[in-house]
Amino acid sequence: MAQSNPTGQGGEKPTTAGCIVTLLTLVVILGMAISIVQWRDAATERPLPQDVAIAAPFLVGAVFFWICTVLLKLVGLRIWSQPEKEDADPPNA
Repeated sequence: MAQSNPTGQGGEKPTTAGCIVTLLTLVVILGMAISIVQWRDAATERPLPQDVAIAAPFLVGAVFFWICTVLLKLVGLRIWSQPEKEDADPPNA
């Protein structure tokens, strides 16, 4: 069975903008995870439920990545580079 590639044809590599957005997304996820783990309710001194503490940073990171991707597309920057296609016919000299 052939594997499907959701991003397109395959062989695509991230551009510089794509690498920066990915690194920023990881920073946002890490920052959210640290702040959620340290957060305590002021009245009861209890932390957030474990499911929320695990899922929230990843959801925020996914939304951050999506917003950055949309903004970069509006500006005209690509996140993924297209693979170079090799022509079967050599150029005529």
